[in-house]
Amino acid sequence: MKHVILGDGVAGMSAAEVIRRERPGDRIVVVSDDRQPFYFRASLTNYLMGELAPEELWGLPPSAWEQLSLERRFGRVVGFDPVAQQVRFAEGEALRYDRLLVATGARARRLETREEDPEHGIDGADLPGVCVMRTLADTQRIIEALPGTKHAVVVGGGILGIEMAQGLRARNVGVTLVHRKPYLLERTCDRRAAELVATRMIRDGIDVRLGVEVAEILPGRE
Repeated sequence: MKHVILGDGVAGMSAAEVIRRERPGDRIVVVSDDRQPFYFRASLTNYLMGELAPEELWGLPPSAWEQLSLERRFGRVVGFDPVAQQVRFAEGEALRYDRLLVATGARARRLETREEDPEHGIDGADLPGVCVMRTLADTQRIIEALPGTKHAVVVGGGILGIEMAQGLRARNVGVTLVHRKPYLLERTCDRRAAELVATRMIRDGIDVRLGVEVAEILPGRE
């Protein structure tokens, strides 16, 4: 039997380990568009803050792939056909499966440009220096840009936005956090709890601006 797992995060790799233990003779293919081996995304903020070295991010040693007899397939899956039991890649190729597990997790929402969304898009959203922090490669690019960064604006007051703001502040970068809602973490916290979080951030030197929409991003001046 051929198992195809979309995503090599904690959920996908934990499933691969269990499947291999229960079905030692089956074929397991793990699909990801991130060429880095399995690492803990939740620790990227600690890596940004300088608390962890790159080698401390890995969830499994490199030898684990061979020991578990896992196959790696790189690429972005854009759809699947449950009747033909195939997943389709952006390049047009297809991969057959007997059992499919979708364990892709969340994705950071980037700001869309005016061309992408004429009604809600933002001019300047595609300028250099506008980025997201979701993968190890994203975080490495941010760290490489830190020596020339005096101030950063973080858009979004969810968990990732707050962690990114704290991580940048720990690197002695001035930070303004902009959130469109009247308080932070509105999906997971009540207002009182969110106010405590905002108070702590302000005490740490972060400029927190609530109920604010980003209208345009302008290029920096030399």
